[in-house]
Amino acid sequence: MRLMIQSLFIKYNKYHYLVIVAALIIFAIGLRNQFNNWDDTVYVTENPSIALNGENIKNSFSGGERHGMYLPLTALSFSINHAISAFDPSAYLGTNLLIHLVNILLVFALLQKLFNNNALTLFAGALFALHPMQAESVSYVAGRRDTLYAVFYFLAMLSYINYVQKHDKKWLRNTMIFFVLSLFSKGQAIALPASLVLVDFLLLKDFSFKKSVKEKWAFIALSAVFIIITLVVKQQAKGYDLSGQIVDISFFKKLLFACYGFMMYIVNIIVPYNLSLVHPYPASLQMTTGIIISLVFIAAFAFVSVKYISTQKELVAGLLFFAVNIFLVLQIIPNSYGIMNDHYVYVPSLGIFIALYFVLQKLADAKTLSYFFIGIVCVAAFLLARRIPVFRDSISAFSDVIKKYPDSYIGYNNRGTAYYNTGRLNDAKLDFDASIRYNSTLATAFNNRAGIFINLAKPKDALTDLNKAIALDPVFANAYSNRGIALAMLGDKKAIDDLNKAVVLEPRNPRLYYNRAAYWMNANRKDLACNDVTKARQLGLKEGNPALDKACQ
Repeated sequence: MRLMIQSLFIKYNKYHYLVIVAALIIFAIGLRNQFNNWDDTVYVTENPSIALNGENIKNSFSGGERHGMYLPLTALSFSINHAISAFDPSAYLGTNLLIHLVNILLVFALLQKLFNNNALTLFAGALFALHPMQAESVSYVAGRRDTLYAVFYFLAMLSYINYVQKHDKKWLRNTMIFFVLSLFSKGQAIALPASLVLVDFLLLKDFSFKKSVKEKWAFIALSAVFIIITLVVKQQAKGYDLSGQIVDISFFKKLLFACYGFMMYIVNIIVPYNLSLVHPYPASLQMTTGIIISLVFIAAFAFVSVKYISTQKELVAGLLFFAVNIFLVLQIIPNSYGIMNDHYVYVPSLGIFIALYFVLQKLADAKTLSYFFIGIVCVAAFLLARRIPVFRDSISAFSDVIKKYPDSYIGYNNRGTAYYNTGRLNDAKLDFDASIRYNSTLATAFNNRAGIFINLAKPKDALTDLNKAIALDPVFANAYSNRGIALAMLGDKKAIDDLNKAVVLEPRNPRLYYNRAAYWMNANRKDLACNDVTKARQLGLKEGNPALDKACQ
């Protein structure tokens, strides 16, 4: 076993370790970051299934997460973090960093085994380690999904390289095991069969595309199974539609936006000037100039790939590695807000770093090139050190989004939520007002603004917003719960109907039971109130009302 593990790695030199130390020092800045109210809520802080127990593990593997994602191994890793350190964000971020350091070692090994080029290995590996776009995957708790799937993805590729070189089928079995673990960590791993074909392309002198694809039938079949699982899990989580506006536009226009996203991923990898936690779709859903440019760009990308596939196979392999690994997250099938997501490039970016090396290699002699490479890596490290603190907290992260996209209704809504949670109600209301101004169909913004009115004892104003939220989203459980609270403040007996409906809509949301418990206590039904408090605690409620908790002890 030890020899098998050793054969997946290489002999590292002082420059490799220098990159590791640099990554450790720079990413350590992010260990002070806090949980974010974007994805960290569903994965950790408001996840009723975060506890490490058999039932949660079984449910995660058999049915996915309640927010519509299938990544049971990532969920398990969060549960282990929770069992050890509860809700200490530094522990989760420290785990992310450790996984990233392992990935750097794996990337160095992968590059060296594929290309046998020390300069390429160091340059592309250093950029993978220190590129500012990696901040979102390492210094942001929810980025665990990217770092974890990458570990098994790279191990699968290294194992397959051993299979190609040694013709020992145990390595093919190991490749399949690592592939399954990667798929259990994040669905983006379904691109592995295409990456394995690229390994054949680089290493086999008698490479045949048809033969290579045929030999990957088991991997392709497994990818197909996981695509189906992912779509089924997403469909079952209708309360967590993360696709935003694009879900209702034509397939042709989705393809055009995918082309634009493809181009901008490459642009931002090479020149990381406009990084953002959210890259929203333009309000008008029209980007004529950008789309035309992106179509020309993709035509040029395809032309270069075809023209140089035999004479510059290493460069083309890098380009194709990026293409096949980014393709399924280009929002052709929408699965998140925004036209792009920086964390999607955690693995695919390696292909651009490889291609960039071979392009630059043709522009200067070896000595000049080495200085140029050092300069590029140092600039990337500097930008990374500046990018990491953006994820310090939700206010910082979404202020950055708003700075990049001043009309981002998502940015205002989430920053407003962060302001609300820190007691800055006036700032929160201004942000919710802005979110509604830029998108009057965002039910969550109306619900969130209603929360301020409830807090300010203005139930009639709250009802106006909550009626609007429910009209926009008839299965919005939190809006029904808040409307029940507002109605109770007005003495309306219909309040309990809304509180009950909220629980029916989201039976695993602890806060909804707790809201209903407060109503029952005020109605002198202590038995019902305490039943709901107990249920809320069982589902993982962390903070409650001291008086209500004491009454039900």
